[in-house]
Amino acid sequence: MNSPENPLTRAMRDRFPEDIENEDMSVVNDDGGVQEQYTRDFLSAFSVSASGAKNRIVAALPWLFLAAAPILAVVLLSLPLRAPIGAMYWDTFTYYDAANRMFTGQMPAIDFFTPAGPLGYAIAAIWIGLFPSGQPSLLIHWSTMTVTVPLMALVLAGLPRAPRALGLWLMIPFLLFSLLPFNGKEFSSFPGSDAFGFYNRQTCLILFPLISGSCSRVIAACSSH
Repeated sequence: MNSPENPLTRAMRDRFPEDIENEDMSVVNDDGGVQEQYTRDFLSAFSVSASGAKNRIVAALPWLFLAAAPILAVVLLSLPLRAPIGAMYWDTFTYYDAANRMFTGQMPAIDFFTPAGPLGYAIAAIWIGLFPSGQPSLLIHWSTMTVTVPLMALVLAGLPRAPRALGLWLMIPFLLFSLLPFNGKEFSSFPGSDAFGFYNRQTCLILFPLISGSCSRVIAACSSH
């Protein structure tokens, strides 16, 4: 007489009828008997599957965060936001003055003087043209993502398989400095989230993916040994 079927076995039979029919399974009685080999294989496969799903989620999160950052910036710049500009308001004025001059055909460092190189002023002018009513300090700061987001995408694409959380480790500080208008280059008498020293921030933000790419190569070399 056959022993009563284990509830776990019954559940697996309902879930995987074809696989169960093809297996030579021993039944576990209600008093507890020998653990089924199929049950052990099933649980082992389930554990491996769960681990694989977790690894895929960890690998996908940096890409989702990277794609969400510019989308969030576009949405917020379309809203009537207020943010502090601070005492160094001329740092903001120079970008709008440069944008106005470039709209009339002038070239930075040729037709007019700029405190820094032309890249930051050029991408800021593009964003000012796209969002003429956007909050100035946030707009100029977020315009740097025009360059940094594609660079970080290249960094993520070239990351080693292990450690799998490396992409998150790099993406969290990148998004922190990219989205929040902080002065991260050096100590100043005007610290905080305001419009002081955009060109300093832009230098740091552009260096971040370049340094991240170099560090990932070092980590890949260390993990291979």
